[in-house]
Amino acid sequence: MATIRKFELVRRIADLTQVQQVDVGRVVQCFLDELGDELVRGNRMEFRGFGVFSTVTRIPWVCRNFQTGGKIAVSARRFARFKVVGSLKERIRNGR
Repeated sequence: MATIRKFELVRRIADLTQVQQVDVGRVVQCFLDELGDELVRGNRMEFRGFGVFSTVTRIPWVCRNFQTGGKIAVSARRFARFKVVGSLKERIRNGR
């Protein structure tokens, strides 16, 4: 399994579209910035046939410190979630 970095994605898209890497890089960065901004606002970003980006808030809870045995109150936390949907889910399952 390989890790594909943003630079590699930009290069691939530039090669496929015959658009300069600098321009593709700007578009990809703008997309990522907008996605992040919408998640910060608490909005969902849905891409049909691909997936949904959203945020989830985990309620506060109490856990135990294993070293001291004392209880620790953990505040509510918000985190990003991505859910794969539709045809992409099938493609991943089938490996194609």
